[in-house]
Amino acid sequence: MAVAIADGVSSSPGAGAASASAVEAGTRYALEAAADGTGREEVVRAIGAANVAVRNAGGGATTLVIALLDATGRGAIARIGDSSAFILSGGAWREVWLPDSDVGSIRTATSALPAETPAVEVAELELGLGDVLVLVTDGIADPLRDGPTTVAPGLAAALASAPDPLDLALVVDFSRRGVHDDRTLVAVWAIPPETAPGAHLEA
Repeated sequence: MAVAIADGVSSSPGAGAASASAVEAGTRYALEAAADGTGREEVVRAIGAANVAVRNAGGGATTLVIALLDATGRGAIARIGDSSAFILSGGAWREVWLPDSDVGSIRTATSALPAETPAVEVAELELGLGDVLVLVTDGIADPLRDGPTTVAPGLAAALASAPDPLDLALVVDFSRRGVHDDRTLVAVWAIPPETAPGAHLEA
């Protein structure tokens, strides 16, 4: 399974097309690469494929997060920019990467595609039974980090099981002072399989 999110850089004309190109090219490459493995090398190359696609799109810039997982919930994840990923386990949140030192301040720049040498961050993943991998843009990541008694528990309760699309849209449409950025959330649940031990994935 390959999942991705992108957040077009609003100050860059063509950001919407750039983000769409990045997700399409990155996930397509990741799925093709999954035949060889679901590790760090594959997701880094997927970012590279997305970088080429964004450059060829002829304008715009975007952040990108791509995760590649096998059927048991093991794999790798890579990102460029300030979008992020969290694991929800037992009702508690853990961010895949350490948050930026300027979280809580007003940021005006982030790493983005296209780039001559993308500043890719990579991590390995292993989802346990019942865990949820949640990919988010900074419009959700920032309030999730600084809302331990508001946004974080509310999202945890809402994502304990897979909501339908409309309910998910309502969940991310929360109100919080100072939070006005675009919001994108993609989640993968590790759920019990019907006939075998372990876990399988549902997005």
